[in-house]
Amino acid sequence: MHDKKGDKENILVLQYDEITAKINMLNQQLYSLSRTGRELMWGGGAPGSYKTADEMSSKGWKSSEIPMFPIVGNANGNKVLIGGKYYDMGRHGIARHVGFVDDFTSESCVEFAQTYKANTSVKSGSERYEFPFSYTLRKSFQVTSNGLEAAICVQNKSENEAMPFAVGWHPAFVVDYSDPHAPEDSISIPGHGSWGLTALLKLIKKEGALICKNAYEASIKSRGNETRLNMVSTLPHMMIWSQQRLPFICIETISALPDGEYSGELGKKPGYQVLEPGAWQNNRISIKV
Repeated sequence: MHDKKGDKENILVLQYDEITAKINMLNQQLYSLSRTGRELMWGGGAPGSYKTADEMSSKGWKSSEIPMFPIVGNANGNKVLIGGKYYDMGRHGIARHVGFVDDFTSESCVEFAQTYKANTSVKSGSERYEFPFSYTLRKSFQVTSNGLEAAICVQNKSENEAMPFAVGWHPAFVVDYSDPHAPEDSISIPGHGSWGLTALLKLIKKEGALICKNAYEASIKSRGNETRLNMVSTLPHMMIWSQQRLPFICIETISALPDGEYSGELGKKPGYQVLEPGAWQNNRISIKV
Protein backbone atom coordinates (compact mmCIF):
# COMPACT_ATOMS: atom_id res chain seq x y z
CA MET A 1 0.00 0.00 0.00
CA HIS A 2 1.14 3.55 -0.63
CA ASP A 3 -0.28 7.05 -0.31
CA LYS A 4 -1.76 8.54 -3.43
CA LYS A 5 -1.84 12.29 -3.70
CA GLY A 6 -4.74 13.62 -1.67
CA ASP A 7 -5.64 10.38 0.14
CA LYS A 8 -3.95 11.35 3.40
CA GLU A 9 -5.70 14.74 3.45
CA ASN A 10 -9.07 13.00 3.29
CA ILE A 11 -8.49 10.97 6.47
CA LEU A 12 -9.73 12.10 9.88
CA VAL A 13 -7.86 10.46 12.80
CA LEU A 14 -9.50 10.21 16.24
CA GLN A 15 -7.24 9.31 19.15
CA TYR A 16 -7.64 8.48 22.85
CA ASP A 17 -4.80 6.74 24.71
CA GLU A 18 -4.20 3.41 22.91
CA ILE A 19 -7.32 3.63 20.71
CA THR A 20 -7.24 5.08 17.18
CA ALA A 21 -10.13 5.44 14.74
CA LYS A 22 -9.85 6.65 11.14
CA ILE A 23 -12.61 8.03 8.93
CA ASN A 24 -12.54 8.45 5.16
CA MET A 25 -14.00 11.94 4.79
CA LEU A 26 -14.82 11.34 1.12
CA ASN A 27 -17.53 8.79 2.02
CA GLN A 28 -17.81 9.56 5.77
CA GLN A 29 -17.09 5.93 6.68
CA LEU A 30 -15.25 4.68 9.73
CA TYR A 31 -12.75 2.31 8.12
CA SER A 32 -10.18 1.68 10.84
CA LEU A 33 -10.37 0.96 14.57
CA SER A 34 -7.23 -0.20 16.32
CA ARG A 35 -5.70 -0.64 19.75
CA THR A 36 -1.92 -0.25 19.87
CA GLY A 37 -1.84 -0.79 16.12
CA ARG A 38 -3.93 -3.99 16.01
CA GLU A 39 -6.50 -3.42 13.26
CA LEU A 40 -10.08 -4.49 13.97
CA MET A 41 -12.05 -3.18 10.98
CA TRP A 42 -12.35 -4.27 7.38
CA GLY A 43 -11.05 -1.42 5.21
CA GLY A 44 -13.40 -1.69 2.23
CA GLY A 45 -14.43 1.94 2.75
CA ALA A 46 -10.86 3.26 3.07
CA PRO A 47 -9.24 5.60 0.54
CA GLY A 48 -7.98 3.49 -2.34
CA SER A 49 -4.28 3.55 -1.53
CA TYR A 50 -4.94 2.38 2.04
CA LYS A 51 -6.74 -0.83 1.06
CA THR A 52 -5.23 -4.29 1.25
CA ALA A 53 -5.32 -6.64 -1.74
CA ASP A 54 -8.40 -8.37 -0.28
CA GLU A 55 -10.15 -5.04 0.23
CA MET A 56 -9.31 -4.00 -3.35
CA SER A 57 -10.58 -7.32 -4.73
CA SER A 58 -13.58 -7.24 -7.03
CA LYS A 59 -15.15 -9.86 -4.73
CA GLY A 60 -14.67 -7.80 -1.57
CA TRP A 61 -17.30 -5.60 0.07
CA LYS A 62 -16.54 -1.99 -0.91
CA SER A 63 -17.62 -0.47 2.41
CA SER A 64 -16.52 -0.63 6.03
CA GLU A 65 -19.77 0.54 7.64
CA ILE A 66 -23.09 1.86 6.36
CA PRO A 67 -26.33 3.12 7.91
CA MET A 68 -29.54 1.23 7.16
CA PHE A 69 -32.62 3.45 6.79
CA PRO A 70 -35.61 3.54 6.25
CA ILE A 71 -35.62 -0.25 5.74
CA VAL A 72 -33.51 -3.21 6.82
CA GLY A 73 -32.83 -5.89 4.22
CA ASN A 74 -34.68 -6.10 0.92
CA ALA A 75 -38.11 -4.72 0.07
CA ASN A 76 -40.53 -6.96 -1.80
CA GLY A 77 -39.85 -6.26 -5.47
CA ASN A 78 -37.60 -3.36 -4.40
CA LYS A 79 -40.73 -1.33 -3.58
CA VAL A 80 -42.32 -0.16 -0.33
CA LEU A 81 -45.97 0.73 0.17
CA ILE A 82 -46.58 4.00 2.05
CA GLY A 83 -49.99 5.64 2.21
CA GLY A 84 -51.29 3.43 -0.57
CA LYS A 85 -48.49 4.39 -3.00
CA TYR A 86 -45.44 2.37 -4.01
CA TYR A 87 -41.93 3.83 -3.84
CA ASP A 88 -38.77 2.28 -5.29
CA MET A 89 -36.45 1.25 -2.47
CA GLY A 90 -33.17 -0.71 -2.61
CA ARG A 91 -31.53 -3.02 -0.10
CA HIS A 92 -31.09 -1.40 3.32
CA GLY A 93 -32.80 1.79 2.13
CA ILE A 94 -31.56 5.12 0.79
CA ALA A 95 -29.37 6.53 3.60
CA ARG A 96 -26.31 4.56 2.44
CA HIS A 97 -26.47 6.47 -0.87
CA VAL A 98 -27.25 10.01 0.34
CA GLY A 99 -24.01 10.95 2.11
CA PHE A 100 -23.27 12.96 5.27
CA VAL A 101 -21.66 16.28 6.15
CA ASP A 102 -19.24 16.84 9.01
CA ASP A 103 -21.21 18.58 11.77
CA PHE A 104 -18.77 18.42 14.72
CA THR A 105 -15.17 17.29 15.18
CA SER A 106 -12.79 17.10 18.15
CA GLU A 107 -9.64 15.11 18.90
CA SER A 108 -11.65 12.05 19.93
CA CYS A 109 -15.10 12.54 18.39
CA VAL A 110 -16.85 13.25 15.08
CA GLU A 111 -20.54 13.70 14.29
CA PHE A 112 -22.05 13.60 10.82
CA ALA A 113 -25.48 14.78 9.67
CA GLN A 114 -27.51 13.66 6.67
CA THR A 115 -30.47 15.79 5.62
CA TYR A 116 -32.97 14.44 3.12
CA LYS A 117 -35.93 16.27 1.54
CA ALA A 118 -39.07 14.25 0.85
CA ASN A 119 -39.33 12.65 -2.60
CA THR A 120 -35.78 13.52 -3.63
CA SER A 121 -34.49 10.97 -6.13
CA VAL A 122 -31.44 9.05 -4.87
CA LYS A 123 -29.19 7.27 -7.37
CA SER A 124 -27.59 3.86 -6.78
CA GLY A 125 -25.89 2.53 -9.89
CA SER A 126 -28.52 2.47 -12.61
CA GLU A 127 -31.39 2.57 -10.08
CA ARG A 128 -33.14 5.52 -8.45
CA TYR A 129 -35.02 5.45 -5.15
CA GLU A 130 -37.08 7.89 -3.12
CA PHE A 131 -38.87 8.26 0.21
CA PRO A 132 -41.92 10.48 0.85
CA PHE A 133 -40.65 11.95 4.15
CA SER A 134 -38.03 14.53 5.07
CA TYR A 135 -35.59 13.42 7.75
CA THR A 136 -32.27 14.08 9.43
CA LEU A 137 -30.00 11.13 10.17
CA ARG A 138 -27.00 11.55 12.45
CA LYS A 139 -24.13 9.19 13.08
CA SER A 140 -21.28 9.83 15.48
CA PHE A 141 -18.09 8.10 16.59
CA GLN A 142 -16.16 8.75 19.80
CA VAL A 143 -13.03 6.88 20.85
CA THR A 144 -12.60 6.14 24.55
CA SER A 145 -10.06 4.34 26.70
CA ASN A 146 -11.96 1.07 26.07
CA GLY A 147 -12.85 1.37 22.39
CA LEU A 148 -15.54 3.19 20.45
CA GLU A 149 -18.95 4.69 21.20
CA ALA A 150 -21.16 5.06 18.12
CA ALA A 151 -24.66 6.47 17.63
CA ILE A 152 -27.28 6.36 14.89
CA CYS A 153 -30.12 8.86 15.44
CA VAL A 154 -33.03 9.83 13.19
CA GLN A 155 -35.49 12.75 13.24
CA ASN A 156 -38.71 13.04 11.26
CA LYS A 157 -38.48 16.46 9.58
CA SER A 158 -41.84 16.19 7.82
CA GLU A 159 -44.29 18.79 9.12
CA ASN A 160 -47.56 16.87 9.35
CA GLU A 161 -47.08 13.14 8.84
CA ALA A 162 -45.76 10.34 11.04
CA MET A 163 -42.88 8.49 9.38
CA PRO A 164 -42.58 4.67 9.23
CA PHE A 165 -39.05 3.28 9.34
CA ALA A 166 -36.48 0.80 10.51
CA VAL A 167 -32.86 1.70 11.22
CA GLY A 168 -29.57 -0.10 11.69
CA TRP A 169 -25.78 0.05 11.53
CA HIS A 170 -23.74 -2.33 9.36
CA PRO A 171 -20.01 -2.41 10.29
CA ALA A 172 -17.45 -4.99 9.11
CA PHE A 173 -14.69 -6.38 11.33
CA VAL A 174 -11.50 -8.32 10.61
CA VAL A 175 -11.35 -12.08 11.17
CA ASP A 176 -8.47 -14.48 10.57
CA TYR A 177 -8.37 -17.43 8.13
CA SER A 178 -4.58 -17.48 7.89
CA ASP A 179 -3.91 -20.88 9.49
CA PRO A 180 -6.40 -23.64 8.53
CA HIS A 181 -4.82 -26.02 11.07
CA ALA A 182 -5.24 -23.72 14.11
CA PRO A 183 -8.45 -23.13 16.11
CA GLU A 184 -10.74 -20.76 14.24
CA ASP A 185 -11.89 -17.29 15.11
CA SER A 186 -15.50 -17.44 16.29
CA ILE A 187 -18.57 -15.25 16.72
CA SER A 188 -20.53 -15.48 19.98
CA ILE A 189 -24.03 -14.07 20.59
CA PRO A 190 -25.40 -14.57 24.13
CA GLY A 191 -28.62 -16.55 24.12
CA HIS A 192 -28.09 -17.70 20.53
CA GLY A 193 -24.79 -19.56 20.30
CA SER A 194 -21.19 -19.50 19.15
CA TRP A 195 -19.96 -20.35 15.67
CA GLY A 196 -16.53 -20.93 14.19
CA LEU A 197 -15.92 -19.20 10.87
CA THR A 198 -16.36 -22.33 8.72
CA ALA A 199 -19.72 -23.22 10.26
CA LEU A 200 -20.81 -19.60 10.13
CA LEU A 201 -20.00 -19.25 6.43
CA LYS A 202 -22.00 -22.41 5.68
CA LEU A 203 -25.00 -20.87 7.46
CA ILE A 204 -24.59 -17.59 5.60
CA LYS A 205 -24.29 -19.37 2.25
CA LYS A 206 -27.47 -21.32 2.97
CA GLU A 207 -29.59 -18.60 4.59
CA GLY A 208 -28.08 -15.36 3.22
CA ALA A 209 -27.32 -14.14 6.74
CA LEU A 210 -27.45 -15.38 10.32
CA ILE A 211 -30.43 -13.57 11.88
CA CYS A 212 -30.66 -13.31 15.67
CA LYS A 213 -33.87 -11.98 17.22
CA ASN A 214 -33.61 -10.21 20.59
CA ALA A 215 -29.82 -10.00 20.38
CA TYR A 216 -28.12 -6.93 21.85
CA GLU A 217 -24.54 -8.20 22.11
CA ALA A 218 -21.96 -10.02 20.00
CA SER A 219 -18.28 -10.88 20.40
CA ILE A 220 -15.48 -11.85 18.05
CA LYS A 221 -13.14 -14.31 19.72
CA SER A 222 -9.64 -15.04 18.52
CA ARG A 223 -7.89 -18.39 18.39
CA GLY A 224 -7.51 -19.48 22.00
CA ASN A 225 -10.94 -18.02 22.94
CA GLU A 226 -9.62 -14.50 23.62
CA THR A 227 -12.33 -11.86 23.18
CA ARG A 228 -10.92 -9.46 20.61
CA LEU A 229 -14.02 -7.30 20.21
CA ASN A 230 -17.32 -6.99 22.06
CA MET A 231 -20.24 -5.00 20.59
CA VAL A 232 -23.33 -4.00 22.60
CA SER A 233 -26.27 -2.11 21.06
CA THR A 234 -29.53 -0.57 22.16
CA LEU A 235 -31.10 -1.91 18.94
CA PRO A 236 -32.92 -5.21 19.57
CA HIS A 237 -31.71 -7.58 16.82
CA MET A 238 -28.56 -8.59 14.93
CA MET A 239 -27.61 -10.03 11.56
CA ILE A 240 -24.24 -11.63 10.78
CA TRP A 241 -23.03 -11.58 7.16
CA SER A 242 -19.84 -12.03 5.18
CA GLN A 243 -18.50 -13.01 1.77
CA GLN A 244 -16.99 -16.44 1.32
CA ARG A 245 -13.45 -16.79 2.71
CA LEU A 246 -12.78 -13.06 2.80
CA PRO A 247 -11.31 -11.93 6.14
CA PHE A 248 -14.25 -9.94 7.52
CA ILE A 249 -17.53 -10.42 9.36
CA CYS A 250 -20.36 -7.87 9.46
CA ILE A 251 -22.21 -7.56 12.77
CA GLU A 252 -25.35 -5.65 11.82
CA THR A 253 -27.40 -4.19 14.66
CA ILE A 254 -30.98 -3.53 13.56
CA SER A 255 -34.34 -2.28 14.84
CA ALA A 256 -36.46 -4.73 12.80
CA LEU A 257 -35.92 -8.14 11.27
CA PRO A 258 -35.62 -8.36 7.47
CA ASP A 259 -38.61 -9.72 5.55
CA GLY A 260 -38.38 -9.46 1.76
CA GLU A 261 -41.78 -11.13 1.32
CA TYR A 262 -43.80 -8.48 3.16
CA SER A 263 -46.00 -6.44 0.81
CA GLY A 264 -48.26 -4.39 3.11
CA GLU A 265 -47.99 -0.83 4.40
CA LEU A 266 -44.50 -0.09 5.67
CA GLY A 267 -45.84 1.36 8.93
CA LYS A 268 -47.50 -1.96 9.75
CA LYS A 269 -44.52 -4.17 8.95
CA PRO A 270 -43.51 -6.18 12.06
CA GLY A 271 -40.87 -4.34 14.08
CA TYR A 272 -41.14 -1.10 12.12
CA GLN A 273 -41.69 2.09 14.08
CA VAL A 274 -43.66 5.23 13.35
CA LEU A 275 -42.01 8.53 14.28
CA GLU A 276 -44.12 11.63 14.86
CA PRO A 277 -43.21 14.94 13.14
CA GLY A 278 -40.21 16.56 14.83
CA ALA A 279 -39.50 13.54 17.04
CA TRP A 280 -36.09 11.87 17.42
CA GLN A 281 -35.19 8.20 17.80
CA ASN A 282 -31.73 7.56 19.26
CA ASN A 283 -29.61 4.39 19.16
CA ARG A 284 -26.21 3.74 20.70
CA ILE A 285 -23.57 1.09 20.04
CA SER A 286 -20.56 0.40 22.27
CA ILE A 287 -17.51 -1.48 20.96
CA LYS A 288 -14.93 -2.63 23.52
CA VAL A 289 -11.57 -3.79 22.22
